[in-house]
Amino acid sequence: ILSEALLISGGWAGAVFMREAENQLVARVALPADHRSTHRMGAGLVGACTATKVPEAVTRISEADGPTVRSGSKSCLAVPLLDGDTARGVLYVESEREGAFIGEDARMLETLAVQTVIAVHTIDSYRELAMERSRAEALSLVAKHIQNSQYSLDLHLYIILTGITAGESLGFSRAMLFER
Repeated sequence: ILSEALLISGGWAGAVFMREAENQLVARVALPADHRSTHRMGAGLVGACTATKVPEAVTRISEADGPTVRSGSKSCLAVPLLDGDTARGVLYVESEREGAFIGEDARMLETLAVQTVIAVHTIDSYRELAMERSRAEALSLVAKHIQNSQYSLDLHLYIILTGITAGESLGFSRAMLFER
């Protein structure tokens, strides 16, 4: 998506910043690929974009606009990744030319921003599904082992408790059985 954003806008560098913590935006992917940065929500262009929830363009980058993804960038455009009323991140592009981004660029990147949010939802759903599948498989293995009548009661209880506390299974930190 970032490559397409650069191609459409004529940018030469960019990043996708995602909200990691309450006040942190982290570059999850960037071009050039070696770029790493973190921004505070509401601070600088990237942070301001998440606060206002509207695209923010800078026609001439200054020191006050914060660090750039690529040295020598002259203008930039930040588009919020909106998930309903929540800004989940920012699609950010830079150009080596001043005033490179026009209103049409913002509209095009807003369309890509919607696709980015859909992709993020798909990835999140896949991860949740994979985690649920792993838990179900682990619990199925526990059920299979406790049906073996050759095991002692202590071993059956150990298998059950291990299944409840194993990270691949339910992942509880503790489990106890009380006998009456």
